[in-house]
This record gives sequence, structure tokens and C-alpha cells, in this order.
Amino acid sequence: MFSTVMSLVKIGKAAGMLGVSVQTLRASGELLPDRRSKGATRYYAVDRIRDLTRRPPPQPRQPTLPSEPSPLEAPGLELTTDASGRDGRTGGADWI
Repeated sequence: MFSTVMSLVKIGKAAGMLGVSVQTLRASGELLPDRRSKGATRYYAVDRIRDLTRRPPPQPRQPTLPSEPSPLEAPGLELTTDASGRDGRTGGADWI
């Protein structure tokens, strides 16, 4: 019977191969460790890391627009200027 030997690396090496920090790798949950030592050291399979690096990068998310208009865009609200070009937001004070 044949036994397959899995090549494992510690979390620091795995993070370096993926181009992320150790903290990011721990927190992401995308790649779970294949083994843990009694001291809780995380070990990752090199083959799985290579598979992740071959994936195309995720597409950036498109920003979502707010579902309600901002108060300045509310219907019936207009921003007007007087003859001097001031926009009227000074609360009636005459600033020079």
C-alpha cells in the first residue's frame, strides 16, 4: 500500500507564499490549517497554498448606492446663492 506524504509548512511560511500577514491568514478562514501541533502551531499543505495562488484574483466590488437620498438631495430642498455669490449657509451672518 502506498502512502502519500503531504508537504507542510508553518503558518509564517504559508502567509509569505500567499503574500499576506500571519494575522490575515489566521483570521480569514479561507485556508484552514491541515495540521496543528500540541503547541497549536498551524501547518498548511503546500499543494493547497499553490492552488490558491493559481486562482484568478477576486474582482473588486462595485460600490453600492445608498437606498435613500442624503438630506441635501431630498426633494424640495434647494441650495441657493444670493447676488454676492454666497450660498446662504452662513446662518444669516454677513461674512466679509
